[in-house]
Amino acid sequence: MSQLATVFSFVALLISVLALYSYQWVTFLPQVGIEILYHMGKIRAGIAIIATLLAVAGWWLSPDNAHLIQLLLVVALIPFSGFFAAKRVLVAVDSPRHVQASAVPLSDGAIVLGIELDGLDSDGTAHAWAVETLLPHHLVNDEVDRRPVVATW
Repeated sequence: MSQLATVFSFVALLISVLALYSYQWVTFLPQVGIEILYHMGKIRAGIAIIATLLAVAGWWLSPDNAHLIQLLLVVALIPFSGFFAAKRVLVAVDSPRHVQASAVPLSDGAIVLGIELDGLDSDGTAHAWAVETLLPHHLVNDEVDRRPVVATW
């Protein structure tokens, strides 16, 4: 019983710590898609319930001080889930490096956000930013034809 209680408590604590970074999941696992952010409130509530139930089960199976401390830690971490939300951690790319489109290793299905001001700019090229580059930052401050632009996703 004690081993199972330890596993429950450890998994509960691990889930609670991962919940702290729930808004960054899309950065580390882009396969989940950006749509997950629209459901993050429900996901965080579900994670909190699961983590709490696991921690309570661990303490119930082995009611000692170690499991009680883990239960209290899980409960204490719940209000902080989502603490590192996008609005708190978005850092803009201020001076992106410019390269020729032919030098960028993008797949055929890659999605880009691009801009052309008054036709092609003075370099004879348009500017584009790969969405996979924008995803962790969501903001790029750049210049196109010596005019300031903000690319956002």
